[in-house]
Amino acid sequence: MWKALLKKQFLELINVYFPKKKAGKKRSAGAVAGFLILFILIFLSLGGSFYAAATMLASAMLPMGLGWLYFALIGSLSVFLGVFGGVFSTYASLYLAKDNDLLLSLPIPPRRILLVRMTAVYAAGLVYSAVAWLPAVICYLQFDASVPAAVFSLLLTFVNAFLVLVLSCLLGWAVAAVSSRLRRKNIITMILSLGFLAVYFFATSRMNRMLTGLTQNAGKLGEAVRGKLWPLYQLGLAACGKALPMLCWCCLVLALSLLTYWLLSRSFIRLATANRGAKKAVYHAGQSKASGLDAALLRKELRRFLGSPVYMLNCGIGVLMILICAVMLLIKASSIRETLALLLRSAPPLVKSILPAAGVMAACALSGLAPITAPSVSLEGRSLWVLQSLPVPARSVLRAKERLHLLLVVPPIVLCCLALAFVLEADAVSCLLMLVCVTLFSALLADLGLMMNLLKPNFTWTNENVPVKQGLPVVVCIFGGWFLSLLCLGLCALISKALDARLGMAAEAVVLAALLLLLKRWLKTKGCRIFEEL
Repeated sequence: MWKALLKKQFLELINVYFPKKKAGKKRSAGAVAGFLILFILIFLSLGGSFYAAATMLASAMLPMGLGWLYFALIGSLSVFLGVFGGVFSTYASLYLAKDNDLLLSLPIPPRRILLVRMTAVYAAGLVYSAVAWLPAVICYLQFDASVPAAVFSLLLTFVNAFLVLVLSCLLGWAVAAVSSRLRRKNIITMILSLGFLAVYFFATSRMNRMLTGLTQNAGKLGEAVRGKLWPLYQLGLAACGKALPMLCWCCLVLALSLLTYWLLSRSFIRLATANRGAKKAVYHAGQSKASGLDAALLRKELRRFLGSPVYMLNCGIGVLMILICAVMLLIKASSIRETLALLLRSAPPLVKSILPAAGVMAACALSGLAPITAPSVSLEGRSLWVLQSLPVPARSVLRAKERLHLLLVVPPIVLCCLALAFVLEADAVSCLLMLVCVTLFSALLADLGLMMNLLKPNFTWTNENVPVKQGLPVVVCIFGGWFLSLLCLGLCALISKALDARLGMAAEAVVLAALLLLLKRWLKTKGCRIFEEL
């Protein structure tokens, strides 16, 4: 039973990348290799940034004999990164998995189901925390390559992941306990997630200042940690190769893990089968407003978006970032103008002429972080037959998904574009061309997401994280938007070099319009047929 449950859980984690959902066949070797190369590049880039930060800390702390403080700080960072990486999926993985009811109906002890779910959370936390911890270990071993330090620091990669598991599960348990008593749990989840994101972006924006402060005040910080944070002191000594602190740290983490498992097992059934605060519908007599087909489908898509914290957060974060950029452009307009004047003083005339186009393409690339249509077909899940059985044209269903994307993305990006034109003091023609480009780009991304989701749907997910965060259409939409924005900027630069910058932006608009017409034609013909046959 253990083997079957563990196999099922880990296949659930990786089956989005390897088998084809409809046919049950494996993907081609090229597709698998592409996924692996992409993930390796992402984690290597993250590991390189953490290695650079670790080198800065090691060069200041290790000569002072504060290797334990170095590992204590890196360990705290890796645990935070592990918890942050899994905070958005732990609650859904433990308590909102689609097959919870099925597994609980089988003669399987609930504690065993919980333990298997926790292994998946542990695996995710191990990957995220190792991205920060392993580069720091490599950096440290360049200064002190002793065998105990190498062995213990590598073993702590797996031990610290249990601490990540404890914090992630406790956070997921707290969210589940609160949301089971609240009706508007989606709003609460969204607020908490945005709070974590705000803390993350604040920390990354102040990273250089924080590292400088740590290196300048390492001695005082070491005394404070040694006196008040005994567990971190033991972690640092254990990573430096001390046997007794290693034993103490492992026992502490093991005790916390067992206590967390016991605590969660006592409430797992109640929270996994909770009513989630929903109240029984009560009929009230009254008149109902009739609406058209398009309006009804659009309301349905909007309710689906607002009803899913995972969908709303991961595919709507780009909208929030665009709004933040627009506000910051307006607030910092004078200082941005002064900075640009200094930077462009010795720049070639071409750079100055294509500055509005560069700003527009940056905003367009940012809108790629809102791939609202990319998982929209897959999120229909097993209820897709409802739409297919209704006397509703497939084109109307796809058009509603496209309109939701435009409704949520176009107003913020237009506002950002106007703020950018104000900062750059663009003329009326340039401002109009900027607005045309961002609108066409947003519509193009909406149709690109729909096309990719129709070609690569996934209806066998057990929680919404799979199509929203791990689906190929989302990846293609994000990176494809960035690549397309760079191509448009290059086209504008080539035309501006020979002619006028406004003609370059006009050429961008023509290219985007042509691509948009091709995608719309595909959706109206082949796309609709694919949707009807899904």
